[in-house]
Amino acid sequence: MAISIPPFVLLLLSYWVFDESPHWLYSQGRYKEAQRVLDKMARWNNCKLVELSTKPLKDNNNIHAVTTPSLDEKPTHHTDADYSQEALTPDHGPEQPSCGGVFVQIIQSPRFLKIFLVCVFGWLACNMGYTGLAFGLGKLSGDPYIVNLIGGSTEYIAYIIAFLIIPGGRKKVYVILLSIGGISLIVNAVILDRFGENNGKDWLIILLTMIGRLSVAACWQILYLWCLELFPTTMRLTMLEVSMIVGHIGSTASPFINDAHKLIKNKAVRGQIIAPAVYGIFLILSSITSLYLPETNNRALPVDLEEAKRNIESTTRNRRRDAGVDHDENLSTYI
Repeated sequence: MAISIPPFVLLLLSYWVFDESPHWLYSQGRYKEAQRVLDKMARWNNCKLVELSTKPLKDNNNIHAVTTPSLDEKPTHHTDADYSQEALTPDHGPEQPSCGGVFVQIIQSPRFLKIFLVCVFGWLACNMGYTGLAFGLGKLSGDPYIVNLIGGSTEYIAYIIAFLIIPGGRKKVYVILLSIGGISLIVNAVILDRFGENNGKDWLIILLTMIGRLSVAACWQILYLWCLELFPTTMRLTMLEVSMIVGHIGSTASPFINDAHKLIKNKAVRGQIIAPAVYGIFLILSSITSLYLPETNNRALPVDLEEAKRNIESTTRNRRRDAGVDHDENLSTYI
């Protein structure tokens, strides 16, 4: 309790410290509040103020790029009176769907339904592998304290790697890291099956396990950001939360997978291979299915589902044109 109270107090205080997302405020038609947050961001970063339009655009976001002012340029400041002169109505921005309405929109869009299912499976695989490897470190050969210390250090390294390489893209980095983690765990299972435990190759088993944990921990961070960028503002958090909730089935199942070898009575069967084999297979399957997801790096975030559909349709047509495909199919049927 003594450890949890200070973070809880800081969490309560953060309600009055942190501002709402200006992108979300704009999507709800709350332009004055969005302008206030952008003005605050500009003052903190010594940047030129951005003037938002009160007319929502259908083709793109109305939040323009922030540019750095010249030395002799002084940014203008808005007063509180500027924010209170306009009474905004719900008609100013796209309608915020209810939770049930979000799922109706997703089901009616085959493209986004597949994206949602791939995200769910990604969270299932990452949570299963992350929790299973964390709980299984104590069962590795060697001093359990040293093994857990190595595991914790590996996770810090994973966060640093994710921070450094994520600007290069989401899709490619996620697929490569998750494939490396899955392959390392499957090789781990093969070694255990061929030589058994306490075979003099304990260092190799620990190394492969740590590679798997490093990959999963880094992919967990990437998947969090990727899922946020895949869905439009009006349903972004709902889709992320549902995906993570369903994905925690993997976290719940991982302790049972770690103990599955206890159910095998036949000593000729090496039950220790079950956990790394299952985690490795799920990680590889997730890396394969994630190839379906679009790259979101350096792409504008859509405000609503219709804008997201138009972006995907435009991207698909550009790729077909670059590939030399002449026919123009009605892509909206599949989006």
